[in-house]
Amino acid sequence: MKRGEFLKRLLDGLSFMTEGERRSVQEYYEEMLDDALEEGGREEEALAGFGAPEEIAQRMAAEYVPPAQAAEKAGGNTAARQDVKLISIFTEAATVQLSEAGVEKPQVTWENMDEWDTIDVTEENGVLRVQHSRKAPLRIGALFTVINRRIQLDVPYAYAGSAQIEVKNGAIRLEGMKHLAQVGCNAHNGAVRAAGCAACALAIEARNGAVKLTACEAQALAVQAYNGAVCLEACTGGSVKVQGRNGAVRLTDCDFAQLLELGNQNGAMQVQGAGPADCIRLSNKNGSVTAGVNGKEDDYSIDIHTVNGRCTPPACVRPRAGKTLYAHTVNGKVDIRFHG
Repeated sequence: MKRGEFLKRLLDGLSFMTEGERRSVQEYYEEMLDDALEEGGREEEALAGFGAPEEIAQRMAAEYVPPAQAAEKAGGNTAARQDVKLISIFTEAATVQLSEAGVEKPQVTWENMDEWDTIDVTEENGVLRVQHSRKAPLRIGALFTVINRRIQLDVPYAYAGSAQIEVKNGAIRLEGMKHLAQVGCNAHNGAVRAAGCAACALAIEARNGAVKLTACEAQALAVQAYNGAVCLEACTGGSVKVQGRNGAVRLTDCDFAQLLELGNQNGAMQVQGAGPADCIRLSNKNGSVTAGVNGKEDDYSIDIHTVNGRCTPPACVRPRAGKTLYAHTVNGKVDIRFHG
């Protein structure tokens, strides 16, 4: 089965939902499939792992509450009354999204909650705190409620404060946040995605979920991922440190001036179009290391090694070189190409 057929059969079975709800379900499964492909899986195998689309639709139908019936418990919104320097969010079983909008103060909106959910929004000393708790445990088949439960936080276009987000059983999305100071994202059983964001420091940790950053900028970027792929595209800054486990690590067209440091276990490591960082460190176990560097080979002192595989180019110590490249793995090839 291909992606198009799977989604069509699934959406055909969700005619009882609104158009927006159907779109949320489609985005969820498209992200799940993209994550599987980024980890090196095959489309057919990933789709088979989801189960039959008709069965998924039936499970969602069993839990579905029409919007008219859910209106009283669906959610609400509130806006900050004071200047905010730090946004702190903790949630269970919901997607959290932060984005810029035409608002004067940060505004929190939550939707598709039920009687088991509690939302507390407080302000104190410049800290806007959003606390979401859920008394009832998630049912195994509670697919739709997890997908559609959301907390949205809109901030002014010039917001230059910090954000700390922790999510259990849900995803984190950051979009177009251009002036952030420090950002910390921690997701358990969910993906983290950011696009078009800029921060002085950006730290991301994901367990059982992928991390994807697109066109993001940070003076210091740190990513940790366990049981999920890491994908960085067109990201820039001063330094980046990525540590992965049980998933692929891929960087495409990224430029970090001082430090590019990638570590991984049990997954491939691939770098394409990397800027000529002063220090490049690529370390892997049980996976290959391939990289294309936009710089001259003679500018680097090269330490390259593998136990089971081949190395290109050979190691070369250049005492007068102003930059260093370290590329090691245990089981797999190491292939570094320079494009100067």
